[in-house]
Amino acid sequence: PRPRQAPARKYRARKAATSQLADRSGQAVQTRGEPAGAYRPVPDARYLRQFECWSKNTVRAEPVEAQPFNFFKQKARKRFDKLSPTGIGGHMPATPSWPPKSTPRLFVDRLLSENDEVDIDGSAAHYMLGVMRLKTGAPVKLFDDRSGEYLATITTAGKRDLVMTVEAKLRERERVPDLWLCQALVKKDRFDWIAEKACELGIARFMPVMTARCVVDKVKEDRLRAQMIEAAEQCERTALPEIAPLTKLGAILKDWPVGRTLYFCDERGGAPFIDALKPSAAAILVGPEGGFTDDENAAIRAHPNTVAVSLGPRILRADTAAVASISIWMASNGDWA
Repeated sequence: PRPRQAPARKYRARKAATSQLADRSGQAVQTRGEPAGAYRPVPDARYLRQFECWSKNTVRAEPVEAQPFNFFKQKARKRFDKLSPTGIGGHMPATPSWPPKSTPRLFVDRLLSENDEVDIDGSAAHYMLGVMRLKTGAPVKLFDDRSGEYLATITTAGKRDLVMTVEAKLRERERVPDLWLCQALVKKDRFDWIAEKACELGIARFMPVMTARCVVDKVKEDRLRAQMIEAAEQCERTALPEIAPLTKLGAILKDWPVGRTLYFCDERGGAPFIDALKPSAAAILVGPEGGFTDDENAAIRAHPNTVAVSLGPRILRADTAAVASISIWMASNGDWA
């Protein structure tokens, strides 16, 4: 059998070679695999232990002492360099923001101000303590639909309730585009989905409408409000849409505001929605699963503020039509533009 060969010269040379690497503060950091006397202006993130100091909004790095060369560890380190976002010779990561973007948000139905103490119980406390596993000192973003969004810290955490202290105001209440959604009643799950997506897209008012072909005849406002609160917490809205009471179509047309355009999404045809938009306060009317009757269609078209529009050559479901029409209006006249 062939005798075992000694390690190659380059590995023996690497084992003996050490160098010094200058970090940002001027201290020397020892590392491996560098020729004698080599210096780099920026430290390699592979050889630094990073400590995120959230309270001071800084990142501190400490040097790591050089270890004896190991061929297998060196191969593993090379594989890590290929996967690392910094790569070989990468720079230090950016200073993290405070509060972190992953900070949970919570709606509080009361006026907030700095240095307030807020008691949280019920399902909200269960979400914070049981689901998010937050402890004392954890940051939470609060918004009240009145004054804006605030940063709070958990000061007392019990089993079923907690107390937060409001520390600072992060931003004012947002300016909501003046768009209403007049949605005819559809099946419960789809109606909840429409309310959730309408809140995420940024409407100002949600109006349930009763028509002749509605398959349901009532709506739970508390359920709709809960859906919109969850949507606002997720999409970082600071204002909740107003929920109007369930109203029949005839009463809505009779008491319609003079200066507000009513865009009627009619499956029977109309002007392309993108071409019919006007720079004014607006509302979108979407029908139920079976559409409007002939009498309802004629009454809607006869109203002086109505503009019949089309959403394309295909017949859309009620929930699809609501989301598509809101998106078109927001992209042209809303805060998307």
